[in-house]
Amino acid sequence: QFRRTLLIMNALLQGLESRGIPVSKGPEVRIFEEQIAFGLKERIKLIKEQPEEANLSGRYQFSYNHYVKREVATGELVVFIKEPDRFLVRGQRKQWKDASKQKVEDCLNKIIRGFYQYAVTTREAKLEDEEREKEFQCKIERREQEKKERAELRQQQAAEQQRIKNLIQEARDWKTRKIYVGDFPPL
Repeated sequence: QFRRTLLIMNALLQGLESRGIPVSKGPEVRIFEEQIAFGLKERIKLIKEQPEEANLSGRYQFSYNHYVKREVATGELVVFIKEPDRFLVRGQRKQWKDASKQKVEDCLNKIIRGFYQYAVTTREAKLEDEEREKEFQCKIERREQEKKERAELRQQQAAEQQRIKNLIQEARDWKTRKIYVGDFPPL
């Protein structure tokens, strides 16, 4: 499958470059300011086999340890988009495989179209995330502003309470104070 893999990758890269999409090392392409890394691999099937001869001496091992795992190449090729862990696009096709009716080399235009759709979906998702982040920051700022306003209101209420206490104390002092005739000016 090595020769076939190289031919398919070459055709895919030429198809991308003929459409004006620059391909960089990796391989990666930049579509609508979105970096898309992709690759081509052969599917591997994992086969579990019973060991030929069981070792009865020594420590007992449970049955899942008795299998010998062997990887077998299936001959099926897969073109895939390497999606970064930090950002996942759901509901978007990211793999194109060999099937019984169609081979990967027959659907290179669909793959390139899929790259475009992936770039558009990724861009929209990032814009939505940015919008949500802006809304979240606005909510945080609004909460901080409300918190400051409440603190100012509490300070004003405390100052008003202190003025009321002082006024009540002055009224009590005035009521208990003895008034002498000489304290008032003549009429």
